[in-house]
Amino acid sequence: RLGYIEDLQRQLADEGLTPEVRDNLQARIDFWEVVGMVNGATHIYGSIDKALVGGRVHPRVQAIQLSGRTSTTDPGMTVFGKRGEALLAQRALVLPDNPDNVLFCADLRQGDPRAMAVHSQDPAYMALFRPGLDPATNKPRDAHQGVADDVRLPRSTAKCVHNGSLYGLGAAGVTSRYGVSEADAAQFFREFGRAYQRMEIWRNNLRRKAERGDPIDNGLGRRINGEVGRAYTQAPALLGQSTTRDLLKLCYLNLPLEIRMMCRLQVHDELVFSLPRDRAQEIKELILETMTFQWAPSDGMTPIWVQPSGTGFGDNWAACYATPETFRLVDEETGERFWWEDGKRWD
Repeated sequence: RLGYIEDLQRQLADEGLTPEVRDNLQARIDFWEVVGMVNGATHIYGSIDKALVGGRVHPRVQAIQLSGRTSTTDPGMTVFGKRGEALLAQRALVLPDNPDNVLFCADLRQGDPRAMAVHSQDPAYMALFRPGLDPATNKPRDAHQGVADDVRLPRSTAKCVHNGSLYGLGAAGVTSRYGVSEADAAQFFREFGRAYQRMEIWRNNLRRKAERGDPIDNGLGRRINGEVGRAYTQAPALLGQSTTRDLLKLCYLNLPLEIRMMCRLQVHDELVFSLPRDRAQEIKELILETMTFQWAPSDGMTPIWVQPSGTGFGDNWAACYATPETFRLVDEETGERFWWEDGKRWD
């Protein structure tokens, strides 16, 4: 079904379509998205019913991945996405502890590329993750837009190629997976290599180390042993994912015990909390403040800012995304921290 929708969407992108053909394609896409939403919700209701213990869901949480990332199954919560009606319909099933609580979510912004930036110590790449506002847009800095500017491609194209390339996906791979033209893929890799030369050297050194069978240290006490023969894609992926995973756990451990006890779920780089309604704003700000700090893998290395974004409050998990995100940023000239939300800044 998802592959069929993607095929229809590619057809819809043809600017030469007649209005009748365009309307027909859109109607077919809408139909299959509704089918997916209904099927997804029906499936997850069955999974949740099997996991109920005393009126609450107790999923299985295991840290079985090489990176240390947790897998949440029975029901499989890690596949609950936040883009698209079908996935949001699944998230809407997750509720606060009681009617006097609301849900709130906080995640690490662009966690994996940020982790790889600090490990590489590439000054040009690290500059993409500066902690303040972009003077050109007066919005929080967007690393994907920064890469797009440097490789001279539209952001939408640069973002998908950037995500894939960090883990070793080549020009042919991104063309096949994301539908990027061969010319744009070639331009991305050519310009990325020129703009971030130290990143390229670091990644290749990391791959050689992993291929020898040497463990990879993520700077947070985790030593990762990958599979020899798969180092080209696996070594950067494991280091980026494990670093983000452990930084998120560090954020969690730095919270007061009372607030840690309010955390109900971790999915990928996101923490989900059930907060008392009358204290929600106060606790939200404390969580985001705690998740904002500088970090480097070892002494003598230039640190990078670890930064979160926070949702609004919701009476279910999906509803949290109905309002603009809240950012905890840092003035790059004065070092003072400030809040930013929906175009407004306050201290």
